Amino acid sequence: MYESEIASAAAALSGAEAGEFTALAGAAEAELAARLRDGVTEESVKAEFIAGAAFLALSLCSAAAESGGASSWRAGNMSVTRRTGGAVQSASALRQEAEALMAPYLRDGGFAFSGVEG
Repeated sequence: MYESEIASAAAALSGAEAGEFTALAGAAEAELAARLRDGVTEESVKAEFIAGAAFLALSLCSAAAESGGASSWRAGNMSVTRRTGGAVQSASALRQEAEALMAPYLRDGGFAFSGVEG
C-alpha cells in the first residue's frame, strides 16, 4: 500500500536510490502491518507507519550486510559499508528505532510478570 513512500523515506535516510529499497520496503510494511493493534490501521497512523517501516527496511538492509561477516555489501547501485567507530548504525539499533516509533500502535509482544494472590 505504501511501499513506494517507505522506499523513498528509507532512501532519504540512507542517501541511496528509492528503487533499491522496494523489496525491503514491502517486507517491512508487511511485518509492521501484521503487528498493528486492533483498531489501528496503516492509514490511521500513516506518517508514523511510513517512518517506522523505513527504519525497519534499513535494518533489513543492514542485517543482510552484516550476515556472513561482510565488511561491505552491494545491491544494484546501492552499497553498504561497515565502518568502525559507530559511523554506521547496526541493524539492531535501526530495528529498535522502528519499534520505539511504532510502540504505541503495535500489539505488545513482550513478556510481563503478573502478580497472583494466594
